[in-house]
Amino acid sequence: MLMVTRIRRDIDGGPGTAAGKTQETPARQTQLLVGPIAEGCVVRVVGHGTMQESLAFRSAIQANINRGLIVFDASECSYLDSTFLGGLIGIQKAAEQSPRGRFVIVADESMRLQLFSTSSLDRYFDFVDECPE
Repeated sequence: MLMVTRIRRDIDGGPGTAAGKTQETPARQTQLLVGPIAEGCVVRVVGHGTMQESLAFRSAIQANINRGLIVFDASECSYLDSTFLGGLIGIQKAAEQSPRGRFVIVADESMRLQLFSTSSLDRYFDFVDECPE
């Protein structure tokens, strides 16, 4: 699998922060893993899927959309922001228009609730419990 790792520090002016000052939170590592499977490709996000990872994620998917099955493995993902979720919707639509395209998300029931239910996208996507090989 190809791996792209990003380490970032978020700046937060949240509670307990003096006006006009920022508070740095600990570094958070996010990995984007891309690899082939028998019927297509799998892209796994380990950590947070945010707007910072969206472009690399979409590029990986678009490069493989005509290979057949596109799998987003969210089993090790702890957070998805609205930009990333919007990208998933775009990928779903692109797969529907591709003659060989099919898009599924790997997430067990608790992960579906955590990542997708707030936006009601748990009813929009096709989910599987385990990643195809």
